Amino acid sequence: MTLQETMQIKPSRDAILEQLERILASSEFAAAPRMTVLLRHLVACTIDGRTAQLTGYAIGLDVFERSASFDPAQDSIVRVQMTRLRRMLDEYYAVAGVADDVIIAIPKGQYCAQFSYAPSAAPHKGPEPEAAAPIPHARGRVWQNAHDIALPLSLTVIALVAVVSFALASLVTPRTAQPAPGAEPRVLVTKYTARDDVPETRLIAQGIQRDLIAELAQYANFEVIGYDTASQTANGKQAAAAHDADYTLSGDIDFVKGAVKVYSRLTEIRSGVVIWTDVATLDVGDTVDLFAAHRGIAFEVASTLGQSYGVIQNAGRRLESAPGHTSFEGYACVLATYDYMREKSAAAHRNVRGCLEKTTRTSPNYASAWALLSWVYGDEARYSFNPRRGDDATLRALKAAKRAVGADTRNAMAHQYLAVAQYYLNRDAEALYSARIALSLSPNSSEVLANVGWIQAFVGDPQDGEALMQRALDLNPLHPSWYWWGMAINAIKQRRAEDALRMSMLYTDDRPMSDYVRIAAERLNGRGEIADSMLRDLGKSSPDLIRPDNDFLKRNRVPDEVTALVFSRHGDARDVTTIPRSQQAQAAKPR
Repeated sequence: MTLQETMQIKPSRDAILEQLERILASSEFAAAPRMTVLLRHLVACTIDGRTAQLTGYAIGLDVFERSASFDPAQDSIVRVQMTRLRRMLDEYYAVAGVADDVIIAIPKGQYCAQFSYAPSAAPHKGPEPEAAAPIPHARGRVWQNAHDIALPLSLTVIALVAVVSFALASLVTPRTAQPAPGAEPRVLVTKYTARDDVPETRLIAQGIQRDLIAELAQYANFEVIGYDTASQTANGKQAAAAHDADYTLSGDIDFVKGAVKVYSRLTEIRSGVVIWTDVATLDVGDTVDLFAAHRGIAFEVASTLGQSYGVIQNAGRRLESAPGHTSFEGYACVLATYDYMREKSAAAHRNVRGCLEKTTRTSPNYASAWALLSWVYGDEARYSFNPRRGDDATLRALKAAKRAVGADTRNAMAHQYLAVAQYYLNRDAEALYSARIALSLSPNSSEVLANVGWIQAFVGDPQDGEALMQRALDLNPLHPSWYWWGMAINAIKQRRAEDALRMSMLYTDDRPMSDYVRIAAERLNGRGEIADSMLRDLGKSSPDLIRPDNDFLKRNRVPDEVTALVFSRHGDARDVTTIPRSQQAQAAKPR
């Protein structure tokens, strides 16, 4: 079922009235009796077909007790209160109602209520489609940055991101997220110091602080003190400590031999140690766009510091182990989860699952911990790591991801892992929708780009997906090997033999998935004997893994093109896409 079809399925009258009472019972509406009366009136008139009563004049009389001489053009009470009502509904669905099945909305410019199912709640008529679907009404606001960074993506992806960003920004209103106290490190970006009186130097010094804050704010695993506070804060350890910062990013700008040099350094407040430095050089000339140039420097610095496995995350490992720094227990758990992602094992899975569950209990608004817990729950199903009896781990993963979004609707990691959970539940249209939100929130995060990329490549547009994954690789040179997973599979699906083999060789730390991908790539390149040998070795570790219909392939949604190659006979690789699954079992027997 497409998302457009979902939006066209209307909830029953009873479901609408039940949802209305649920909304009115929330703390926001309980404290606003006039809003309660207004929403109840709009819903009742809409479902009863009394739309003639839904005019600015009639609402002024019926709800706000204006006299017959009321003139909406002179008295703005209806317009003002309708704006307030829409904001309250958006705030409700962003927090208390994030998991509700029925959505009640009042579109801007009209007074009739609209009723629809949430994308994950509507009755399904059959398998999810594998094409992108129109964007439905958003249930939380994207907190937009003050500027955009151009990305070398296809026009299709740029358009999709723009549509999502515009829809979210125009339909709903912002809320202040409630971060988990002390759970994530905090960075103070101080003013850069101009070492001379050259105009270009002073100009860059004035602008780069704001741009660095805007860029760093896109990353989910640390907090950045806002510009309005940072710009009024003096440099120095005491100033940083006053804002409870763990790191300061500072620098100097100098004019040297016709070029501007930008010196940056990241300092750990606790020890006073400079843990990272960088020097960027800008040639100055009549054709140089200084504004774009210092924004480019800000982008590069933020990418180096903020990416997954970047400078700040690696520095956090030292900080969380420092004596007495117990507030970093939750953050240490997040770091341990990233280590687990690099090298998975059942023992590591058990440990990170336990610490993430503890973290989310003690810090229930820690969105990043909920998001990663969703991934770890998913691995119970995908890899059979420490399975729990009595429930479906994939549904538990979906629930945890929704908790992440509910904790912070602006957290790109939350939407990213919601998309992953939806993908493994075969909810492809919903996965694409959540992935686009994640991308619009954090278009320069390598982790977001990598995960959104493979989802887009597998169930959306392969070309756009590959562009996103390549961007992730370019931005994060220290990336884990799983970044090559989607790239390799995409190359196999497109039958680009040399690319597939090269990429599969770089994807090494995720067995048995990496084994399957490598075997398929070897066979695609006509190296059947190597593929057969690898398949036999895989069977020695687990005989079930050399059956074409084994559970691992199903749980992980391994594409048919990969499965067909893995289990084709030596020499059949050229025609494997035509081999029906029913005949592939015979090809599984090692030679």
